[in-house]
Amino acid sequence: MSSDDYSSEPAQGYAVEDEAPERRYFTQVPNMVFDLPISREAKWLYVHLKRVAGDFGECYQSLNTLAKRTQTSKPTLIKAKQELIGQGLIRVRPSERGDKPDTITIRNVWRRNIDHFDRVVKEKTTPVSRFTTPGKGENRKKNPGKEEPIKKSGNSEQRRKEGYEWLFDR
Repeated sequence: MSSDDYSSEPAQGYAVEDEAPERRYFTQVPNMVFDLPISREAKWLYVHLKRVAGDFGECYQSLNTLAKRTQTSKPTLIKAKQELIGQGLIRVRPSERGDKPDTITIRNVWRRNIDHFDRVVKEKTTPVSRFTTPGKGENRKKNPGKEEPIKKSGNSEQRRKEGYEWLFDR
């Protein structure tokens, strides 16, 4: 094979088809979910629900099925569902018939996720003043016991004007 066989540009007259569909068999979870004050079981349940229902879908799995799939006990799942409801990540519509599972809807939190991280990035970013130079900014640790070095100026008259006359009175 020549190096032309591996070119990223299609040859004229040929169509290029991607053999790997890029939006199949994976789950996207908003990063803010991992920053929320919820239990790891609630986070794991959310990941499972996203896997089953997708971004705006619904999950109809029973409590028994959810317990098996997430390897979590039923009482823990019930608490985890309440945590997710409390954080606005899911909505649960009880079944009209007692023998059917509840309908769990994934709520759209992507805008909230973006707003959360925009705020986090802004809080962690230090403003740079026009007087700061790399390595000598306001965030640099200073040794409180060490005095600043004496500035050197052009001549003794200049130094006297700057308040260093004590250097010359020895």
